[in-house]
Amino acid sequence: MPKKIFKLPVNLERDRLCNFYRPQLDKMVNVSLELKKNFYDFVIPSLAEPRIVKELSDLPRYFCLFQNCKSDGKSFASKQKYIQHLTIIHDQELPLGGSFISPNDKSTKPGGFWCSKCGHHYCRRDHLQHHFKSSVHCRDASILITNPLIQKEIEYESKLAIEYKTEPFPKSDKFEFKSLLAIEWKPVENKSIKRLTGEEEEESKKKILKIESKEMIENISKAESRMSDDDDDKELVNALLDYEKSFN
Repeated sequence: MPKKIFKLPVNLERDRLCNFYRPQLDKMVNVSLELKKNFYDFVIPSLAEPRIVKELSDLPRYFCLFQNCKSDGKSFASKQKYIQHLTIIHDQELPLGGSFISPNDKSTKPGGFWCSKCGHHYCRRDHLQHHFKSSVHCRDASILITNPLIQKEIEYESKLAIEYKTEPFPKSDKFEFKSLLAIEWKPVENKSIKRLTGEEEEESKKKILKIESKEMIENISKAESRMSDDDDDKELVNALLDYEKSFN
């Protein structure tokens, strides 16, 4: 006959699980209270009270109590499958992606796994290992926990950039260097440009006005060739000539 497994009442099992995981959650200082509350409200009740669904199986199943999964009635036949579901689907809603619930289970990890050669992403380690066997080009590849394409971009940027270890960054009036890895920028000083004094500015203005007056005289001469004997036109030309003489 199969051995009878002693099972605590639901309320006592919840207290046991809370007391078991509370020291680990208390050490997570940088984790928000909302994520910890999600674990206490949605994960512990499901672990403490698996339910039997006769339509599926005579064995108790673990139901996911998060909103999207609860509406769909998602359930899992084993505790391991349920924890794998938490680390894959609800990793952004739990502290540390739910990896602390079953730390000895290496089949899943928050964020998943990558192939070191082709960069394909898999949520489960055994799926990635099957990819190694089925793909000819990736049989000698390794398992990565970070995206290899991002690593290549970082390595390429580090080659182009200048790394400062001890010396401070050059200071500028317009820019401040705050990161430890940046491309050096130095403002170019144009020594050929000099500031003019008051007298030099006045002389330059006079030269500009003379150039403009010459252009005006040319326009006036053209107008005189076309001009009729009208008195109004003659008065306008004389006024322009007087204006031009004032600059000479």
